[in-house]
Amino acid sequence: EKTNTSTLVTEGSRFYEMCKERAIDNQIMLTFSNMGYIDILLNWLYNISVKLSMTNYVIVSLDSATYEALNALGIESYFYDKDVMKKYYDNSQCSFNSVEFMAICNEKPFLANEILKAGFDCLWTDTDIVFFKDPFPVFLEHPTVDIQFQSDDDDICAGFFYAKSNPRTIAFWDKVVAYTREVVVLDDQSVTRRFLNDPESAVRMLATTENGTQEENSDLAHDHAMKDDKMRFSDAKLQPATETTESSVVQYYVLDRVRFPNGSAYFNAKLPQKLGVVPYIVHNNCIIGHDSKVERFQLYDMWWMDREDNPYNTHKKIIQNTPTVHSPLNILKGHIEIVVSLATSGSVLYSSGYDKTLSSWDLNDAKCKHISSRYLNRRGGAWSLSFSPDGQTLFTGGHDRKVMSWNTEDWSQKKIFKGHVGIINGVGLNKDGDVLFSASDDGDVFSWNPESGERLKIYRGHRSWVSALTVDGPVLYTASKDGTACAWEIKTGRVLQLYQGHEGWVRALAIHKPKNSPVTLWTAGEDGTLRQWSVRTGVCLQVLKGHTGGVNSLVVDEEKYIVYSASDDKTLRAWDATTGNCVAQYKGHKGIVSCLVLSGAHVFSGSYDKAVIQWQKAI
Repeated sequence: EKTNTSTLVTEGSRFYEMCKERAIDNQIMLTFSNMGYIDILLNWLYNISVKLSMTNYVIVSLDSATYEALNALGIESYFYDKDVMKKYYDNSQCSFNSVEFMAICNEKPFLANEILKAGFDCLWTDTDIVFFKDPFPVFLEHPTVDIQFQSDDDDICAGFFYAKSNPRTIAFWDKVVAYTREVVVLDDQSVTRRFLNDPESAVRMLATTENGTQEENSDLAHDHAMKDDKMRFSDAKLQPATETTESSVVQYYVLDRVRFPNGSAYFNAKLPQKLGVVPYIVHNNCIIGHDSKVERFQLYDMWWMDREDNPYNTHKKIIQNTPTVHSPLNILKGHIEIVVSLATSGSVLYSSGYDKTLSSWDLNDAKCKHISSRYLNRRGGAWSLSFSPDGQTLFTGGHDRKVMSWNTEDWSQKKIFKGHVGIINGVGLNKDGDVLFSASDDGDVFSWNPESGERLKIYRGHRSWVSALTVDGPVLYTASKDGTACAWEIKTGRVLQLYQGHEGWVRALAIHKPKNSPVTLWTAGEDGTLRQWSVRTGVCLQVLKGHTGGVNSLVVDEEKYIVYSASDDKTLRAWDATTGNCVAQYKGHKGIVSCLVLSGAHVFSGSYDKAVIQWQKAI
């Protein structure tokens, strides 16, 4: 019995279970796609599953947008988001020979080899391939061959190959994978050819028939010889092209160009048509670009995405509802510890972290260049930031249990607000800037005179620490570890409404004041959900799900009706506040995302990875 040495298709994992459930005679057909080519993937899937009733396939989604779109269509796929090549590509339609294209191609040998290491024989097929017949019986014609490749114009094609699970094959692909990780500017096909031409790694097997060998009967002459042999290649004998005594050397065979034509052989030379042969597959390669491939499929009646009987022809509507994945515009580095709070004042972005520094960044600069870093309070980092309306005073709260105010001209200390006996989690001002609020681990919220430092009122009622606050007119809103959010009448300290529904710690909240619609409250927390509430009745209006970790920060774009969230799952999401749909995902942080702020056309986020990232707004 084979030993599973895969690090990805491990026993008990969903990837392994998918292979185990679908394998036929221990054979798996594998392919992948990103969002840019999902329509070609679905065309491929209709071809094999509906027209040919083949079921032994596994699809790998290279981005979350593809995974979610396929899931919405009822198609199970494996979401692959762990590899080092991921940083080079996204979900767009990348161009041939671009770094993005080569990085995606270089995932191919790794994924196929993981299938082999799990003990399954693997047929790799690019999605731009059309099947006319089940090709698996052909692969059994030569049981001693380790890998069988489609032929390309000048050598083998790495877009269609059948590989057996054995030590020789796995060792060969290990070499290919290792090389692709070192040299990103070469695609998997070039690297595969490199090792196939190395006599210490591989030996080519040639078919011998009554009309001679494959080398003697090359190109069209070979194809006519095949016709004369009535395609009885199961009777052909294989012999190595070069002598080798190494049992560890992989044996490979190149499939004929009539039964397995590439784009040139089928669409240009029309070899199968001239010989009256119906091929097993046709590869729509040797043509560049997504649209060119689709047009050629359509021209030769191989495009089925517009058919009424195609269960996947609703993909366009689903894709419209699939979130766009954003990559960072700029990564701002300056902190040496976790970034915990962000705020803007004028044309400057400020960030504070566990390193007890306050860093400033120029928002007028395209790269948001670093202006300065300074220690405000060496005894306590600023875990929360809030500027006065005129920008002349910064209020901070931190783990030293003190609220402080600072003159932003010379950064001298103005006031210390003492009274809390727990860490300060949030500070904020009312619209006029004449009342300051602070929320603490001690479970209390205090209001202060920001000029004199006098404590005005205590808002007491939460049963655990208070993690966030926001102010809207005469009402103060707070979020707590006790699983609730509260609305308080600022003047009297009376609780106006309680918002209950989260499972666990409520970490963030924000007010949404849409035009011609009632004010609503947004909350988010440990359970990974966002919830929208009627501020007056306390009724939960909608629950948004998508994050796979707790949510730490919320901001609302009032003009665009978009809610942004930052999560433990290392991502940001943008949500349509009206429909509740996730319209964008932001991927780039390497740690928990702790804080958010909006500025102009951009979103800024701070993280446990010590970085601040600038992103494009969703809309």
